Amino acid sequence: MGSTVDQMDETSIPDFYANIKNEEAFIWNSRRNLLREIMTKFGFAQHPNEWWHFSYGDQLWAWKNKKENAFYGKI
Repeated sequence: MGSTVDQMDETSIPDFYANIKNEEAFIWNSRRNLLREIMTKFGFAQHPNEWWHFSYGDQLWAWKNKKENAFYGKI
């Protein structure tokens, strides 16, 4: 996917590889797009800064989907 999970640098941004013109970047971008497409198809919301981070029912999910309330909050 072009970076490790929890790697906290610019390579974690979901569309980091979108405008890099080489074969490896094309592969990483395609795989990230596929992951995002599948997860959002089933109602998950992607964190804007992390290609691996998806939410369902929490505050991030409510914010991204313009919902008044999350299903659950902090534990």
